Amino acid sequence: MQNNHAAADREEKGRFALMKNIFNSFSRALFGSRDKKEEMVNTLGDLLEEKDEYTYEHTLRVADFVKMIAEELNLSSDETERCVKVGKLHDIGKIIVRDAVLKKEGKLSPEEYQEIKQHVSRIPELFPDNHSLAQIFHLAMYHHEWYNGKGYPFGAKGDEIPLEARVVAVADAWDAMTSRRVYRSSFSHEKALRIMRENSGIQWDPTVVEAFFRVYEKHLCQQAS
Repeated sequence: MQNNHAAADREEKGRFALMKNIFNSFSRALFGSRDKKEEMVNTLGDLLEEKDEYTYEHTLRVADFVKMIAEELNLSSDETERCVKVGKLHDIGKIIVRDAVLKKEGKLSPEEYQEIKQHVSRIPELFPDNHSLAQIFHLAMYHHEWYNGKGYPFGAKGDEIPLEARVVAVADAWDAMTSRRVYRSSFSHEKALRIMRENSGIQWDPTVVEAFFRVYEKHLCQQAS
């Protein structure tokens, strides 16, 4: 049994190393313009889709919610674009998480939960040669921080958390709660909205939460009927 686990771990690490090398070679060749950066973001999305289709589709939905929230906050076009890129790449670190953990049906063990948490803290080491998207990767590391300082990996709080990450955190939570997973059914809109309201100012920036509620009334509430 131990030999099987060791072989599986080697296979996962080898597969990740191959994807990482392919992308880093690709990103060095594309270093430069905004269009090239967008192509790199899309290429990373392809890598994530290969790893886990649910996570890939989740990031696309999060990016859509992020755009609507950013526009509701009247952010500039550059700020909105940056928020959307962070939304698309916020879970890119999950390509390093073993399939047995990422796709597990049921409750994670404490050790498995720690492995999942590494998807934010290890982002910089995944693509160390990608200077073009370094800012986006850095911002993505904050999307599991809590507004009250109880999140991870830095324990940042309030305005210490970059605005882009605060926006992504709200969009990420909404989609996670309202999406069906292998280990649970999706939450109703009413339940998800109640949780977001109760945790505004605790887990999430209250200004961003209020912007999301306005987005919900304008664009999403019909989905609940």
